[in-house]
Amino acid sequence: MRKILVVEDDPAASFLIEAHLEQGGYDYSIVDCGSDALESAQEFIPDIILLDLVLPDGSGIDLIPRLKAINKNAVIIVVTGQKSADSALEAIKAGAKDYIVKPIERERLYVSIENALSYIELHTQVKTLKKDRKKEFSFHGIVGNSSPMRDLYKAIENSALCSHMIYIKGESGTGKTLCARTIHKLSSFSEGPFVTYTTPTRETTSKKAPILKDIEKARGGTLYLCDISLLSNLDQEALMSNIGEDLDLRIISSSSKDPHATMKDGHLRTDLFYRLHTLPFTIPPLRNRGNDIKLLATYFLKKIAKENDKSFEFFDEKCFPFFTAHHWPGNIREMENLVRSIVLMNPDAETVKPTMLPEPLSNIHATKLVEDKVLNTQINQNEYFEGQNIIPLAKLEKLAINHALEACDGNVQKAAMKLGISSATLYRKRSDDTANKRLKGTDA
Repeated sequence: MRKILVVEDDPAASFLIEAHLEQGGYDYSIVDCGSDALESAQEFIPDIILLDLVLPDGSGIDLIPRLKAINKNAVIIVVTGQKSADSALEAIKAGAKDYIVKPIERERLYVSIENALSYIELHTQVKTLKKDRKKEFSFHGIVGNSSPMRDLYKAIENSALCSHMIYIKGESGTGKTLCARTIHKLSSFSEGPFVTYTTPTRETTSKKAPILKDIEKARGGTLYLCDISLLSNLDQEALMSNIGEDLDLRIISSSSKDPHATMKDGHLRTDLFYRLHTLPFTIPPLRNRGNDIKLLATYFLKKIAKENDKSFEFFDEKCFPFFTAHHWPGNIREMENLVRSIVLMNPDAETVKPTMLPEPLSNIHATKLVEDKVLNTQINQNEYFEGQNIIPLAKLEKLAINHALEACDGNVQKAAMKLGISSATLYRKRSDDTANKRLKGTDA
């Protein structure tokens, strides 16, 4: 049951409010001064506070911010004996939600309380929705809400429940290591260590495989093989010798290269690959993740700005066509580095403008695609498409022809090919349009 704190020093008014609350079945507590109100707000933790504006130890208006500091979610309803709305308005500005004029009528009190309860309920629902939305966009530190990523989250959850070896496919920079860490965190091996093995850059003269040391480190946990296509013959042989039924660790492997090509050229043992390839799944490249591109760009912007004590919060919407036009060969890693350069190389601001975008986003190819998107947006939002208005096909055709010619620098053959018509047809349509203009001029 929601709790109500009454702050009222007038005995008659206090008695009347108590009678109304008792009759309404509310859980309440009554105090007669500001100091007791502050103490009760901490101990009783009310949801609603009925606050008299004139108290023996100070003004009720001055008390509002102090009460809100104790419980910011409490709804304050001020009680005033003054007919003027000035004091009530001042209290509303200070943070109160409603006011009641003395003498307090029972039904008016009940309406104010029920309105306050409805507000609390709505506020709670909004907070829950915001939390749920935040969860939707992030899965154990992996940011994304696109359909391919939701499929990936399911694969991670399912694979974490078993102890089989897992093989993660994905281009460079897609987040294979983060994915492996997430599987480890959700698995029965989570109490053990997570050990990442990266092939040494220098050749070893030792007859003992370097990977054996990390196998021992990973006992009871997870051994993550960062790129199996780079494993030396010595490491591959050691792995095959140690992979058995009594292996007390989980092995997760990955590769940014095609393992079949690596096996074909003799750099990867076929028998080892198919032992490691028990549960395979793929991390989608960034270019195939739709609106996640916008989501990730904003996520990195806020994160990197905070790390560098800058104010960047948003991207101008005109920036995003540049992001979606880019192929992102470096995927998430490229995105993070690019956003970092935006934050560090531009004067501090709240919003990133298109002029702040570095190469390759600012190159000619991306710019052209942005112009095309702008044109499409203008056509889609044209007033002819609103309500019952219908744009004539002839006008749409004219827009398409003019745009194609402009995009192809006046090259009729190229424009015709892009439009899917013959050059002769395009010449004829241009001639017909010119003739119509002349006829209109004659009639005029």
